[in-house]
Amino acid sequence: MKKIFQFFKKKAPKKLPIVESKPAPSAQKIKELEIKDAMKAIENNDLAVFKKICDKTPQLVNFHTPANLTIFFYAVWFGRLSIVNYCLTLPTLYLNAVQSNHYTYSWEGRSALHIATENLYKNEVAIALIQAGIDLNIISPPIYVKAIHVAAKKGKLEIIKAILVKDASQLNTLDYWQQTPLMWAAGHGQTLVVKYLLQQPRVDVDAFANYAAREHERKTALAWAVHNSHWESAALLKEYGRQRVVKFFDQATNQYFPSDLVNLISQYDDPVPRLMRV
Repeated sequence: MKKIFQFFKKKAPKKLPIVESKPAPSAQKIKELEIKDAMKAIENNDLAVFKKICDKTPQLVNFHTPANLTIFFYAVWFGRLSIVNYCLTLPTLYLNAVQSNHYTYSWEGRSALHIATENLYKNEVAIALIQAGIDLNIISPPIYVKAIHVAAKKGKLEIIKAILVKDASQLNTLDYWQQTPLMWAAGHGQTLVVKYLLQQPRVDVDAFANYAAREHERKTALAWAVHNSHWESAALLKEYGRQRVVKFFDQATNQYFPSDLVNLISQYDDPVPRLMRV
């Protein structure tokens, strides 16, 4: 009897392990994983991996990262030229999108060209965007300036040259406050940019800002240079300008009045080069 029991015991089927079935990942989860992989590929500058992800999901370039930047903006921010150039070939790319609701606030209202121009990386990414036909007139709150104004402020001369090759009318284009690129360059002491802009035949040297809500900033490029003590830029503007006066707005009389350059300079205690006193 014992032998019979042992026989059946050996023949008894083994219990199979219980395998719990896992639900398939949701579309949202797949999207999050793809965004994460794309961000990693951008950080590592791995174009092959990035292409593989985009081949599977062409709209990926317009998806938002956890920081609310699109994948394309993320590549621009990192200065990944090869990945940016690949994105520019995709018909699904929203090239003229404007950044909004970024958690740092400082990026709101910026196009990809604004971000590329403000970045510390080389200028190739910005130039690639310009050549691809990005809208040069994007101006959105809260920054209210175009890309060429940002380039003038930052001293990005190569970007300014590329913009003017694409659209010569950008030379005297106005921002929301009616300021020209020359005013931005002069006000921030970007002497090389000031010199280049002054060499352009159609530059308006003596233009002045004309924005009703900011009367105290109705200054010419020369006035901005003097106001911020950028004397080298001021000297260039004085040489190229057709007037020896700068225009200010008198809130009391609601009229513009000229102020002679020498009188204006005398209001400042900073050491002024002799050239400026002539």
